Amino acid sequence: MTAETKKQEGEKKQKKLEIKIREGREEDIEKVVLIEFSSFESPWSRNLLIRSIKKKELFVAEINGEVVGYIVFSKILDEVHLENIAVDERWRRKGIGSKLLEFLIQRSKESSIFLEVRPSNIPAINLYKKYGFREIGIRKKYYVNEDAIVMMREPEKIHSE
Repeated sequence: MTAETKKQEGEKKQKKLEIKIREGREEDIEKVVLIEFSSFESPWSRNLLIRSIKKKELFVAEINGEVVGYIVFSKILDEVHLENIAVDERWRRKGIGSKLLEFLIQRSKESSIFLEVRPSNIPAINLYKKYGFREIGIRKKYYVNEDAIVMMREPEKIHSE
């Protein structure tokens, strides 16, 4: 099998991934905590993640019944704040982060969406820009050892006839 054939086989498998997004449940907490602690220098506490589940602000990405990522967001009036998004290391670069972001955007069409991101997190910044987010400011010392870039996505314009 040539390198090109292997690449094509890998692409076929990737296209077959069925990613399901659903509301997080308390039984998901162990996997969510594992993803959180392996993804961030300053991870959220278990209790904060549980609170997000109880407030119905945490949604998980699932493949074949396995939680492989999650997103946390809250809505206040006409603004949505993307608070957290992470994908299991073994499942990164397979479109799961994009699916989670698309889910958020779909649910928030008429709202502005805000987020903070580390300037050093280039893959995340590129993903957000791909989905129409733009840099609008800096939060000094937002993270323990780094500022945060504040990004925003405008609401979709609803055209009336």
